[in-house]
Amino acid sequence: MTDIPTKVNLGSGNQNHEEFFAVDIVETDSVDRIQDLDSKDWDLPKNHFSIVKAIDVFEHLDNPVQFMENLHEICVDGAEVVIRSPHFSSMNWHDPTHKRMVGSRTFDNFTHKGRFQYYSDVQYRLKDFEITFEWSPFPGYRKIGYWIANNYTDIYEKSFLKNLFPAPNIEFKLEVLS
Repeated sequence: MTDIPTKVNLGSGNQNHEEFFAVDIVETDSVDRIQDLDSKDWDLPKNHFSIVKAIDVFEHLDNPVQFMENLHEICVDGAEVVIRSPHFSSMNWHDPTHKRMVGSRTFDNFTHKGRFQYYSDVQYRLKDFEITFEWSPFPGYRKIGYWIANNYTDIYEKSFLKNLFPAPNIEFKLEVLS
């Protein structure tokens, strides 16, 4: 497994960049490894990856805690992890394969801020998150929604504003801590 790049795209589908090792449950021409990301043991090298992308994967998982533990196991200390998922204000509940939506505090329990750290021993540092509005056809709407959601996140997520300006996605940047 030494010829595997140190960048991995988990749940790549048929969209992958050549510098990333592509992993998906479905075999496509661009997938390098077939892997069920809900399984307890992943057939991926341990302590290997320095950059991880998991775009539109997290919302499909049965066991997100197991996913975060497996992810931690395959990463080197300090690895950058990018996870994008539908924001809970979005209309993405129409997809019958979505099992959860996420919000700005979804990964708190994997950081020093979490109230429920007993779910897992793995630790990450939240570097950043961004609530995005890229699907809106109206530029003014995108700008206002983005500004409110990212500058006043708690107010946005706890009030009618999330219904007035539903956000399609939220993207997290995490750092793996040993």
